[in-house]
Amino acid sequence: MARDAQQVESEVQALRAELEAVQARASDYEATLAELGRRKDETAGRLALSQRQTAEFASRLEVREAELEEARQQALYDDFLDAVKGREAAGLDAAAAIEDALASFAAYDRSYDDVAAARADVGPGHDVTDPPEPVELVEARERLVEFVRSKIDEQLDDEVVESAARSFAGYEIEKLPEHLQAAARARRRRLSTEQAKSKRTPAAGKPGGS
Repeated sequence: MARDAQQVESEVQALRAELEAVQARASDYEATLAELGRRKDETAGRLALSQRQTAEFASRLEVREAELEEARQQALYDDFLDAVKGREAAGLDAAAAIEDALASFAAYDRSYDDVAAARADVGPGHDVTDPPEPVELVEARERLVEFVRSKIDEQLDDEVVESAARSFAGYEIEKLPEHLQAAARARRRRLSTEQAKSKRTPAAGKPGGS
């Protein structure tokens, strides 16, 4: 039995509407996909730019950090040089003070000759007994003697420590007084470190092998 034409037409219209709706959705999806592709390309470009900028800033930061460390090290070295200059100035002041002290001691010794000569001219019946030396002088001289003695002892200790530290396998260290053994071991470690560094550092201007 033949289908009613009106019913078929209705179905055709319904299918046509569904087709148009599906086509519209497909068009929307295509547009969305195209937009996503455009945004993907745009984002990829921005990412590439950010990566280049990251590398550039990282490189600049590395350079600046190296410059900062160099500046810090230079400042520390300048402080060291200033400290050395200060020590040299203090040493010169000490040398001048020592010269003045020696001159004062020489003048003091000569004053004994003056006292002896004057005593010889004094007639009998007068008290010519020498008074004791000033307490301030005696105490100051004792401090000076103690200071000089301690410096001599320090120099001798340094020489003994250096010799023991450089002895074969450090055997001489055990023969030192206990309070010098630690210093000798520390000095030996520093010597070993310096020797290791000198071996790792090639000599400047040394010709290479053929």
